[in-house]
Amino acid sequence: MTTSTNRRSNVITLVRTLDVAGTPPDPTELKRIAQAAQSLELSMRHALVVVLGSISVAWSIALLVEMLGDTDYGVRWAAAERLARRTGDPFVQDWLTEELASWDKSSGFARSLKMQERLLWIAPSHVSSLSSPELSAGHLWEKVHANSEALVPGSLGSESSLAQGIKLAALAGVGVDTALVRTMIQDSRFWFARVELLQAIALLPPNVRRDARDVLRDARHDRHPLVRAAARLTARVPPGGDWRPWLWVNERRTLTDGASRLSSVSLLLIADVLTLLNLYLAGDQTVRDSAGALEHLPPCLSRSDARGHLDALDCAVGCTFGLCPYPLSGDYWSRGRFPESFAQRVREAVAKVGAPPWYEGSSESYARFWDSPRRS
Repeated sequence: MTTSTNRRSNVITLVRTLDVAGTPPDPTELKRIAQAAQSLELSMRHALVVVLGSISVAWSIALLVEMLGDTDYGVRWAAAERLARRTGDPFVQDWLTEELASWDKSSGFARSLKMQERLLWIAPSHVSSLSSPELSAGHLWEKVHANSEALVPGSLGSESSLAQGIKLAALAGVGVDTALVRTMIQDSRFWFARVELLQAIALLPPNVRRDARDVLRDARHDRHPLVRAAARLTARVPPGGDWRPWLWVNERRTLTDGASRLSSVSLLLIADVLTLLNLYLAGDQTVRDSAGALEHLPPCLSRSDARGHLDALDCAVGCTFGLCPYPLSGDYWSRGRFPESFAQRVREAVAKVGAPPWYEGSSESYARFWDSPRRS
């Protein structure tokens, strides 16, 4: 029996110790179980989410909700994927309603941002079964956009969380309002939110996607180079066909099991998307917000003469981002460190298609960042 199989068996045993047939654990017990799960190694927490997603009882859904608070971004996203598919579930509906009511009442800045991430990831998949109009994707966008326009700290992250929630809804086959997506792409201040929304459009059924083809066309002229690149790739997805060479479900998962499915040009895009998202973690929330709103790339991601600053002590002369050097440790929002297997695929992609169009310099200078053993 392999190590991974042993881990999965251990997780299944852990889940089966709960009283599935009898009275479900109370909320306090569920929190205790979730906290105990946090002490498991990362692979086992992922396995726990998979097992919970396969069990159709109320306590498993409640525990998945608790797993949305995991310290690892990938575990949180995996739990969100499974909850997005539980459309019509009364527990999820009640939880979403309570989460919305707690949004403005939450104590502490960090807690508020974490609460928004959970709510905005899940709500779009449950719009059709929710009685509260305040949980519609349109109403949530009004709330998020108002915060963004007012420059509320962390509001750019809320833009991307809602965009990711709409992408999850598209993956789950839930109806998506293309008019709302069009508005969000036009008004979002965060480039990453626009990337996720474009990918959501590509995942829609052909007849629905047809209504948004002008959005895909116009996005090729977006203000941000990575959004323009995403628009070109999204346009290559055949309606109703295989999207896996051109899109990713979740950028964190691509690090471990999704890179092999991506085309070379798509792999270079996700590599720099991940690099930039992780670079933001080098600054405090004010720096993250100001850098995220910029519509160009930092010199270290766009010019060969500044590439070395990713490993230097400070930014290139004239850089307005203030993020270098690349952080070698992550926090709650980190997409994770790059395993050598991912870096190797990036190097192979560069050898095959050259440096990406948003980079001014040689393929060799672009690939040098991916040679560093400190990435993994």
